[in-house]
Amino acid sequence: MSGDQAAPYDIIFAGGGAAASVTAGRLAAADPNLKILILETGAHIRDVPEHTQPGRYFSSLGKRGDAFTFHAGKPSTALLGRSCVVPMGRALGGGSSVNFTVYTRGSASDYDDWEKVHGNRGWGSPSLIPLLKKAETYQAEAQNNTHGTSGPIKVSFSNENINIAEDFLETAAAYDKERTVVDDDNAFTSCDTYSRWARYIDAESGRRSDVAHHYIYNQDHNKNLTILPRQRVVRVIFEGSRAVGVEYVDDVVGRNKEKTKPVVAHASRLVVLSAGAFGTPAILERSGIGSKKVLEKNSIPLLVDLPGVGEHYLDHNVIFLPFVASDDSETMDVVFRGTEEEIKPFEQQWLQNGKGLLSQNGLDAGVKMRPNEEERKAMSPEFDNRWETYFANAPDKPVEIILLFAAYGGPNPSVPRGKYFSMAYFSGYPVSTGSVHITSGLDSYGTLDFHPGYLDDPADVVILRWIYKKARELARRMKHYRGDLVVGHPEFPTGSAAAAKTSGPVEISEPNIVYTKEDDEAIDKYHRQYVETSWHSMGTCAMKARAQGGVVDERLNVYGVQNLKIADCSITPGNVGANTYNTAIAIGEKAAVIIAEDLGIKGLKIDQRVFLSPSKRKLEINIVQSNYHIEITPSEAGNYDRVVIQELLKEIAQTQQVDLGAKQRFKVVIINEADSLSRDAQAALRRTMEKYMSNMRIILCANSTSRLIAPIKSRCLLMRVAAPSEEEIMTVLQSVAKRAGFDLPPEAGNKIVEDSGGNLRKAILVLEALKMQSPDLTGSLSIAKPDWEVYCHKVADLIVSEQSPGRVMEVRTKFYELLSHCIPPTVILKTVAERVVDKVDEALKADIMHWAAFYEVRMRNGNKKIYHLEAWVVKVMSLYKHFIYNVDMSDFD
Repeated sequence: MSGDQAAPYDIIFAGGGAAASVTAGRLAAADPNLKILILETGAHIRDVPEHTQPGRYFSSLGKRGDAFTFHAGKPSTALLGRSCVVPMGRALGGGSSVNFTVYTRGSASDYDDWEKVHGNRGWGSPSLIPLLKKAETYQAEAQNNTHGTSGPIKVSFSNENINIAEDFLETAAAYDKERTVVDDDNAFTSCDTYSRWARYIDAESGRRSDVAHHYIYNQDHNKNLTILPRQRVVRVIFEGSRAVGVEYVDDVVGRNKEKTKPVVAHASRLVVLSAGAFGTPAILERSGIGSKKVLEKNSIPLLVDLPGVGEHYLDHNVIFLPFVASDDSETMDVVFRGTEEEIKPFEQQWLQNGKGLLSQNGLDAGVKMRPNEEERKAMSPEFDNRWETYFANAPDKPVEIILLFAAYGGPNPSVPRGKYFSMAYFSGYPVSTGSVHITSGLDSYGTLDFHPGYLDDPADVVILRWIYKKARELARRMKHYRGDLVVGHPEFPTGSAAAAKTSGPVEISEPNIVYTKEDDEAIDKYHRQYVETSWHSMGTCAMKARAQGGVVDERLNVYGVQNLKIADCSITPGNVGANTYNTAIAIGEKAAVIIAEDLGIKGLKIDQRVFLSPSKRKLEINIVQSNYHIEITPSEAGNYDRVVIQELLKEIAQTQQVDLGAKQRFKVVIINEADSLSRDAQAALRRTMEKYMSNMRIILCANSTSRLIAPIKSRCLLMRVAAPSEEEIMTVLQSVAKRAGFDLPPEAGNKIVEDSGGNLRKAILVLEALKMQSPDLTGSLSIAKPDWEVYCHKVADLIVSEQSPGRVMEVRTKFYELLSHCIPPTVILKTVAERVVDKVDEALKADIMHWAAFYEVRMRNGNKKIYHLEAWVVKVMSLYKHFIYNVDMSDFD
């Protein structure tokens, strides 16, 4: 085989876009021994301001820079002979590194259709929503349980420069009585609602929250994760029908139209195509997989006749309808269209505190909308079939989406500088589809035969006509409206009442504009002239049955070959009524689960989950999980352990096992320190056991069953397990070290075993911490104690050093601090008591532990834990004074 040979890898990703970065990052974290190669056509973006500063996205797109690939469509009669150009992200992280950072999520029925309509088990909303929650940290106060709290991707709302967004919502509430304004219309089920819209921007740093920085760049320590930027994959290499590698070329050389030298990289376990809706089908066709007719035209030998490759192109059709804004409007125009000199003050502000216009995207409010019966009559007959067959029985699907865009967003460079806002609207599920195919054989730089398909179906035209009218009525009632930007509106007939206006606003009660048939024709012509891509390309390697034009099955395997999967938005079998970044994350997370299962990767992951108490207080709980189990210690939440039990177990139980090949269809839940659960938590656990046992099995770990309520004990099989010996702990530690690929020196192992006190879980966690502290585990190793334990020891020292009412109050304050951080009161008492015993005379030790046991019982039976902790402290102080000063304290008893 011609070309140089690259080092062998376990998995090769052909493309480093949003989904690929998520998948590769998850797999690398689950098994650091996996040798993973990511070949990305674009460049690295690590800490590059053009990418990390959110407010630069629009000017970057306008410059047509190196971070984009531009695909020109064929001229279309539906677009009056126009040719649309579709940009795609060309950088590590793909679209997540260059997009508008808009946080929108599809409807639950979108993903349910993937499962029920297209036959892809495990791809419905019950399976994908937990993965999306796992991926995000929702930095606002959640109004429902659909948002994540501890994932790598940050989601936030802007709290500055949003007066136009607030105006939009106030106007909507006053004008549109058919719909409501809500706090969150991204909960997968809401529609016909207005709300503030969040962004993929970190509220604290003001940085773009892309997958490159949060799944890949944060794993610099993993030397088995290799990223090769500016490398363009030409084709997949096969041995028979088994994918064994890829051929790629230097993209810097290729883009300069110089002769490239192909390099072959081998994959021992899997090749994953992830080059997007344009790149992935092109790679397949150059590899001999696709329509026989297309391959023959390109003189490429046929490996698999798969006519669905490159077909079913999906997108959304967008318009930025512009309006003149008042002088007091807070817009993004200055950073979108300004010079570097004008932008410099905003950059300084961003560098200083992560605030200002460069920390924003100007898309802070929107609405997901469906037409009412009267409006549908005006859209008849073109829209009738689409409504009846697609929308009528799916009330969560928006026909159209409008976003308030705080800037001029049109393509006309002659529009004078000033303050503007736009109604950016797109149809959620266009009927029209397109296609994309190669034209130049193995030349990966050849022009693609691309037909976007925009507005080919008349239903898409009447949808845009309807929403133009809705958007305009909202805009002209906003207090920041100062007229239509005439050059960005339809050319209505002379004398038409619908003609663009150059002043405003109008009153909320102003009658709606009445449009004639000629006006409607002008609107349709306007859309055919100006509709563009919304940069949401999908669907060209659809995940559906092969007989229905599918390219991959539900396990992402390409039909007809082995060891070849696809993981990007090209697999979507149906459109999604939202921006596509969220769907790309879902695909990436799901692909990671599937690949881990197929390859037998069972890496454990420690996550931190945040729960809300009834008083909206945040409770942080660490959980250990794999594909098959989850391990929790609810007692870490102290008095709020019932909240953890109810929410977490319900979520687990309502989610089907993701491993469809597993022998059992349930997930195992391990609850540590079960005997420390409050009676309320135990009652909640009993109810959960009864209701959800078909989907999970529970293992309760306890030192004693005496504190478990009878209904739980009667539903459990009791097993007594001896604590591990020091030799057994050492054996386990050596096994862990061997599987992780390093040697455990005997001295380090003995030190860990000694510190563990017979607790195997603690020993493994300490091993992990020491490995991070000293990779070779040699030299002076210091096993740090947790902060709460150090704090407890200081409290004990306070008790021994002084016995007075003032010191009691001081200790009481320290106890409150520990309890507020969800340290269980029994753990506090035990840790402080053991430290006190170490500090006092031998004659006092037995009495101190006796009273510790006494108040522990009272604490478990009572409600106010602080009372019993304080009573024990007073008792200890009295004993200590009696001993030191020989004072008779019997009356105190």
